[in-house]
Amino acid sequence: MQTTPDNRAFGALLDALAALRDADGTRITAGHLDLGPGLWLSCDPQGQTGMEHQPTGAGFRLRIDGGDSGKWTCLGLHLPVDVLRRGRYLGLLVEADTPGMVSFTPRLRYFLEGGDQQDAGPPMPVLLPGGRREQFCHIPIDPALLGRATGCELNLFFHNDTLQGEFFRLEPLLIS
Repeated sequence: MQTTPDNRAFGALLDALAALRDADGTRITAGHLDLGPGLWLSCDPQGQTGMEHQPTGAGFRLRIDGGDSGKWTCLGLHLPVDVLRRGRYLGLLVEADTPGMVSFTPRLRYFLEGGDQQDAGPPMPVLLPGGRREQFCHIPIDPALLGRATGCELNLFFHNDTLQGEFFRLEPLLIS
C-alpha cells in the first residue's frame, strides 16, 4: 500500500506558521504565549526559561535560554481531530539553520474524554547537527485513541538549555 502526504491538510496552521515570517517579535519567560491561531510557545511556569520568536522574512528565529530550568520547553501546534482521522501517520518536516546541535522530541498529544491525555511520538528525538538541515519524522496515528479524543496537538519538546536557530519550514503533514 502506498502512502501519500497531504501537506495542505493543516492549511490554517501552515498559514499561521507562514505568518511568523513577518509577525512582530515576541518573548515569554516561564509561561505560555500564543503566536497565532493554533500556535504557541510554552515553558514550565515554575522554571526560568526564556523563549523568543523573531521574524526573518525567509522564516522565523527561535531562541531559548535557560531551557533546563524547568520541566518542559516547547513549541505547540493545534491539530484538528477531524483532519487526523483521515490519516495513518502524522509527519513533520523541519528545515532549519542553527549554529549548533538542536534536539527535540515531537509528541502527538491526545486529549481524552474525562480530562486524561496520552502522548505518542517517535522512538528517538529529532537531531539537527548544526548548519542548514532538513529533517523528517513521523508518528503513527492511533485510531483507538483518536476515537476517544476531544482534541489533539503536536508539541516539539526541546532538550537544549540554549538554542538559537532560523526555521524556514516547520510543516505538519498528514500521511494516509
